[in-house]
Amino acid sequence: MEIMYALAEHRDHVVRFDPLLLNGPPGSGRSYFAECLAEFIGAGSRTIHTETAQSSAALVGAADFWSNSKPGQLFNMLSVAARWRLNAPQCQEAR
Repeated sequence: MEIMYALAEHRDHVVRFDPLLLNGPPGSGRSYFAECLAEFIGAGSRTIHTETAQSSAALVGAADFWSNSKPGQLFNMLSVAARWRLNAPQCQEAR
């Protein structure tokens, strides 16, 4: 992580991560790892329990012809991330 932050300081001040897929059986620590990583990099996190979901509406939202339609958690988190990125302070260059 320290190397990634150092590279960001010398380039465009944006820390980049390769895509990461956490795979494993229940109880293997995927959620815990993701929460710790989010905390370490100063990002928000949200756990969405889908094991009892009857549809994908909670995750992706409902169609607009339903009277109770609303955006899903995925859209909500992306919009929060976009607002955060617009307001995030830039890395300070080493002096």
